[in-house]
Amino acid sequence: MGGYATRRDVIVIGLVGMLLGAVLAAVAVSAPSADAADGEAFLLGKKNVALHITKLVAKNGLIVKSTRGVPLRIEAPAGEPPLMVNSDTWVRNLNADYVDNYESFELRSRSGSCWVEDAPEGLADSYICEMDAAQIPTSGIVHLMGSAEIWTSSPDEVWCYFEWKKGDGAWEEIHASRRELTAQPDYDICATNAVEWTDQEGEWVDYDFRFIIEGLEQVTDVEGTTASWIWVPWGQTYLGS
Repeated sequence: MGGYATRRDVIVIGLVGMLLGAVLAAVAVSAPSADAADGEAFLLGKKNVALHITKLVAKNGLIVKSTRGVPLRIEAPAGEPPLMVNSDTWVRNLNADYVDNYESFELRSRSGSCWVEDAPEGLADSYICEMDAAQIPTSGIVHLMGSAEIWTSSPDEVWCYFEWKKGDGAWEEIHASRRELTAQPDYDICATNAVEWTDQEGEWVDYDFRFIIEGLEQVTDVEGTTASWIWVPWGQTYLGS
């Protein structure tokens, strides 16, 4: 029959071709893709790429659980928030490093005080009650309060006020804290309060505070001297009495 194919040969070759095609098709369908592209099924354990907004709706919530490692990691481009929510409801056990760009330790208020039951004998022109110093980390508000009981044998002009010192700087009188009192014979009180602003941004500064009473030439005694200050960062509210 020379080089011609018989009818049987044609049938055999056809069956082989059909079988090979079926095997290749099965391999192509069953072989997993390295990545899932936009519009394809979500693949676990693979990189999934979406060019459009992808929305997942769960009627009863969504739980992300990992038996090893961080269960959820969100990466955002520079300048963009990694997460947005539509509720201001309190989130239980949420632990954050920053609030409004402040670290948690910067949000704690700070305070100091001094109290002297009886000033030393032989006072000259003034008496100083040194309050506790503190490091203040950022911009905020300082509220100061102080008073002293004045004992005098004759009317006398007395002043009380606050001073503060920032870092290695000089002592400065706090704006609008000075109070003048015409102390009456026997007993009177010099009291004052003030509010001042700390305006450094993002740097720690040592602050010292003191309560000063001046004009004590005719004063026989100073008792019950008390003074205090409290600092709160911007965004917090302090209600003082």
